Amino acid sequence: MEAILDKEFFYEERFKIASDYIRKIVELKNQNTPDALNKIISIKRLIRAMYSVK
Repeated sequence: MEAILDKEFFYEERFKIASDYIRKIVELKNQNTPDALNKIISIKRLIRAMYSVK
């Protein structure tokens, strides 16, 4: 089995995951509930951690 070391591949995969999370944030914003707000904050933290943004 070959190891995947292609940085472009990993960037694309992270982008796909982040796009899914952003779609979820949009859905949650439409709900406009306190629970939805907490989920949005958690998802934003995940995206920042995924890209190592502080």
